[in-house]
Amino acid sequence: MKRKIPVILLVFVLTLGISFSVAAEVMDGGALVDELSEEVEREMDAQDLQMDLDVGEEYIILDVRSTAEREEGYIPGSEYVNFGQLFFQIGDLVEDPEQEFIVACQSGARSVIAVKLLQDMGYENPINLEGGFMAWEDAGFEVETP
Repeated sequence: MKRKIPVILLVFVLTLGISFSVAAEVMDGGALVDELSEEVEREMDAQDLQMDLDVGEEYIILDVRSTAEREEGYIPGSEYVNFGQLFFQIGDLVEDPEQEFIVACQSGARSVIAVKLLQDMGYENPINLEGGFMAWEDAGFEVETP
C-alpha cells in the first residue's frame, strides 16, 4: 500500500502538469487570427481594390460571410459562398490555382483564416480584403443588396 500512494501521487502530478501545458496552448479567436495574419502572403485594402476595379482590373471576389450578413449588402459583383462551404467549393469558384482572387468577410477575420487555408491548399494568389465588408462600406463604396 505504501508504494501505491507515491505512484498515484506521481500520476496525479503528471496529469495535472499535462493539463496545464495543454491549457496554455489554447488560443482564442483573436489570437488565432493575429497569428495567421502573419502568414497571409497578400492583402489589399478597400481603397486599392476600388482603384483596381475603377481601371478595369477584374477579380473574383468571394464573399464568405453568413447569409444574414450578405442580405444586409455586399460588394457589387462578389460571389457568395458561406465560409464553411468555401473549402469544398473553391475548385468550382477558382479553377486556376495561380489566379488572383479576393476573399472578403465582415471584418477581415474569417477571410484571414480562409486565405491562409487556401494558401495551404495550394492556391498561390488568394488576397485578403483588409477590414472586410465593413471597411468597404465605411469607405463609402457602392453596396448592392439582394
